[in-house]
Amino acid sequence: MQKEKISAVAEWKKPNSIKEVQAFLGFINYYRQFIKDFSKIARLLTELTKKDKPFAWNKEAQEAFERLQQAVISKPVLIIFDPDKKLELETDASDFAIGGQLGQRDNQGRLHPIAFYSKKLLGAELNYPVYNKEFLAIIKCFEEFRHYLIGTTEQFTVYMDHQNIAYFTQANKLNRR
Repeated sequence: MQKEKISAVAEWKKPNSIKEVQAFLGFINYYRQFIKDFSKIARLLTELTKKDKPFAWNKEAQEAFERLQQAVISKPVLIIFDPDKKLELETDASDFAIGGQLGQRDNQGRLHPIAFYSKKLLGAELNYPVYNKEFLAIIKCFEEFRHYLIGTTEQFTVYMDHQNIAYFTQANKLNRR
């Protein structure tokens, strides 16, 4: 990122209105693919932009604002995709967002991210059971990272952190989701 943009983000004043929060989110949204858990972090700020709620900046909003600022001005940690190395996809789901990180290991075995994905859950998705949210995270990451997954010469591995996925290995009848 150019130095002017870095200093603009670093010096961005605390938003004092819905319009100022929208302006900040609009700018930061461009960099969402480089920010792990973007939707989860930005959720608090997004909630402030709803017209049916009074604007009330609080400690949590300030922390989210600072985390997003820091994520943008930090040196990039992403590596360039190597089609000859194995890919690893880590996915996660929470009550209100899903996300994932696609990465590859270096010669010392350290995992480095290639790209991030996150999405705020909407409507009926918020009512899904946890295991369905976990699978939704996998499916959405497959869609988002399709070009990487197709472009690799190696198999890829998917990691998730939810024990209830074992339910699907034992379920007698699966639902349509």
